Amino acid sequence: MWKGICKAIIAVLTVNILAACGGGGGGTPPAAKDTQKPSVGYTTPINQSTGIPINRAVTVTFSEPMDAATITAQAFTVSGIQGTVVYDTASKTATFTHQGLQPNTQYTVTIKGSMADLSGNAIGVDHSFTFTTSASTDVVPPSVTAWLPAAAAVPLNSAITAAFSEPVAVDTMTVMEQGTVTPVAGAFEYISGTATFKPTADLKPNTAYTATIGAGTADTAGNALNPVNASFTFTTGAARDEVAPTVVPGSLTPADGATNVPRDVSLSISFSEPIYPFVGAAIDGEPVAVEFDFAQNKVTIKPSNLLVAGYTYTSRVQVRDLAGNQMSAYVWSFTMAQ
Repeated sequence: MWKGICKAIIAVLTVNILAACGGGGGGTPPAAKDTQKPSVGYTTPINQSTGIPINRAVTVTFSEPMDAATITAQAFTVSGIQGTVVYDTASKTATFTHQGLQPNTQYTVTIKGSMADLSGNAIGVDHSFTFTTSASTDVVPPSVTAWLPAAAAVPLNSAITAAFSEPVAVDTMTVMEQGTVTPVAGAFEYISGTATFKPTADLKPNTAYTATIGAGTADTAGNALNPVNASFTFTTGAARDEVAPTVVPGSLTPADGATNVPRDVSLSISFSEPIYPFVGAAIDGEPVAVEFDFAQNKVTIKPSNLLVAGYTYTSRVQVRDLAGNQMSAYVWSFTMAQ
């Protein structure tokens, strides 16, 4: 046992984010009846962020699909202002829109524990986070900064991911075989600044396709998507991807077994191939920001607060690639400076 000094950092691509002190582990298929509580996985703005433009909406993305009837203006509040709350099923995201925030002001967002998933499981406890505005408005259009995977020899069972310069509400995302007018059957989901389209069936081998983000896509301030790079042409290979991603040796920060780690450390880990985006990470059950570096297949976890002096943290990561191959859980530990 960890004798009371362990902490858990979890980044896991499942419908739930789990944290525990010693023993246990995620990845177990859920029972026939869903009894797992949902959680807040990702917020914009992130907790304790500053310099937020006064015309940006506030969003909360959940760990699993939610019952829209439980997501109301009474259950999703921002201190000192009135607003409208709308839940988007595809992205599992609730958005609080308003008539404008006050400049240079700190706001507290509260998500009531009464919000529940589709099986009736409530979050259970209220979740709050804060942010501070600037005096400016956001007038910069969002853009697509990266497409995954690479444009050539795409595995037949791969999803297609677009990464954005900032949080957006995605209008549509389609994939179409070149020379045809019928979209490929499938569905997309918005996760942590990315939109990912997963075809229902394998794509055709050695065939050219074009993926497109809908023109109605906009950021949380209402700025429409820059059309440059809003579409992506790729060609499939001849085979499926059946190999799970692995952790790149030497890519861990902090290193496994490290001691005297600075309390303001950000955690990072790189993988052998592009991974399927996940909702977020958690430290002792509290969601924290995650950044994806798609050029390096790298994930960085940024704690909202200083980590606890002298404590040993155990990090558990379990992700899958764009073809759905899930890696075995990877665990490493490090100890904070006093």
